[in-house]
Amino acid sequence: MANVYPFLANRIVTLPNPVDVAHFVAGADFDRAAYRSALGIADSDTVFIFVALGDFARKGLGLVLEAFAKLVPQLQNNAQLLVVGGRPNESVHFLKRAVRLNIVNRIRFAGLQNDIAPFLWASNLLVMPSSYEIFSLAMLQGAAAGLPLIVSEGMYGADEFVVNGLNGWVVPRTVEGVQSAMEAALLDTEALENMGAESRKSVQKYSKEVFVQRWRALYAELLMIDSDLRVDG
Repeated sequence: MANVYPFLANRIVTLPNPVDVAHFVAGADFDRAAYRSALGIADSDTVFIFVALGDFARKGLGLVLEAFAKLVPQLQNNAQLLVVGGRPNESVHFLKRAVRLNIVNRIRFAGLQNDIAPFLWASNLLVMPSSYEIFSLAMLQGAAAGLPLIVSEGMYGADEFVVNGLNGWVVPRTVEGVQSAMEAALLDTEALENMGAESRKSVQKYSKEVFVQRWRALYAELLMIDSDLRVDG
């Protein structure tokens, strides 16, 4: 907005949407192996999760499927893609696409869920090569769950906290871009835990507590300005 209205730059305050960070931290009683088993996923697999209420095409699921299909067999055979959300007709469409790409045995469609937290805990990375986002809560929720993120370049919100190579990968929105990040993750799975920890640290500034603090600070500033105006008046 400041780029469009530069004369208002010093009067614009951005308060990002909050995420319930605590809710997305897995408890000690969560049995990932058992949860994966119920989904038909081996505990030894590296799981990429794609989350969206709908609009799979804009969110980049097609790119993800194409990139997954291009992985060399040695890497592909140790990976799974978990898709959460989507309208039924979308899931059917992309399932057929997975069949055509000969990767249907490595994909799990979980459909819409009331709580995505367990699905995030059962995964290793979140992949989200959207063409655009207003501000993605799914991305923040994935980070809060301790997942490294694969996001597309220029995606609003991601550019504020995803650092390439530290807590995820920022890639061109192309099949090759997504594929390169997937390969990097699969070739160095031991690094994913540390990257996930960095991801969780980076999302703390979007917690509900920080959100409340920011609003209080803004109200205090506005009250001070109002008080100054009354005195000057």
